[in-house]
Amino acid sequence: MKKDCIGDFVQAWKDWDIARHNNCPMWHTRFAEAGYYRAIVSETSTRYRWRDLLVWCHEKFGGDHYFWSGDNIFWFESEQDAMLFILKWS
Repeated sequence: MKKDCIGDFVQAWKDWDIARHNNCPMWHTRFAEAGYYRAIVSETSTRYRWRDLLVWCHEKFGGDHYFWSGDNIFWFESEQDAMLFILKWS
């Protein structure tokens, strides 16, 4: 089964949360249960390069095909994209 692009997935959950006044979404659980791939970067590798990292992701995957959920955790639609990210930024 093909997953939604992450941008659509996030927007659908945001709409659901707003409609139900849910102020504490469980993003990590939602992404994992939907089958998206997690990549964690160390704080030391990103300390001074957040802008570069986010620009790279946007250029490489497009704005709707990755998601940064905070705490140095990024989510991707494919395992290959997550691995490319890890190889580049870890």
